[in-house]
Amino acid sequence: MAFVEICLVLAIIGLLLFKWSTGTFKAFKDRNLYFEKPHPFVGNMGALALQKA
Repeated sequence: MAFVEICLVLAIIGLLLFKWSTGTFKAFKDRNLYFEKPHPFVGNMGALALQKA
């Protein structure tokens, strides 16, 4: 029983973190501006972080 509860809590925390990290991704789209599509947790800086230009 405790295993199921722990998994459920971790899943909810993961979902909340995902929603929090992607909450502002639509800001440029709402303003009809050109933008590079961001990815969860790294935004559009993933290529820079991996040193790919």
